[in-house]
Amino acid sequence: MSFERKSNAEAQQSNDYSAVMSHCGHKGYQMFAVIAPPLFLLTSMRKRSFSPRIYLRNVGLTTFVGGTALGVAAGAGRMSGLDAEQINDRAVRILSNRSQTRVDDYGIVGGVLGALGTTTILLKRAPMIWTVTGGAALGVAGGIIFHLAKSMQDGEHVKPEAMLEEAKEAVNKGVVEKN
Repeated sequence: MSFERKSNAEAQQSNDYSAVMSHCGHKGYQMFAVIAPPLFLLTSMRKRSFSPRIYLRNVGLTTFVGGTALGVAAGAGRMSGLDAEQINDRAVRILSNRSQTRVDDYGIVGGVLGALGTTTILLKRAPMIWTVTGGAALGVAGGIIFHLAKSMQDGEHVKPEAMLEEAKEAVNKGVVEKN
């Protein structure tokens, strides 16, 4: 049994594609981590029935399954019309963006702390899988909000809606290129 070796160019293209798709998955769950907790809290308050087990389950599943899937699907759609050079350019911009790296780091650290803290506090009230995933989602949201607050405090120009504008630009660019 033999395996074909990829050329350096093919390997680099594969690495670039993986970097961009990983970034899209991160953005998906980060976006849902910020949106899902208040959404499900308002829903449970409206129904007047709050259960930590159901809340953590809904937040965790929506964030990590729904958010990641939507982010990867959006990334795949966005990447479908790009050639290797454009994918490489996008990967280089993602990997060299210090602010992007910082928000990812804050989100990951927040997720770990949220998972540990929520599990420690609510383990008797909800199954461990829901305390870990729901707590991680809450922690990711906390990390992102902390990053935004710290960036504003440091005087950096923070533009949370830039992701939406960038997505619209990419869709418009893809439509123009295909025509």
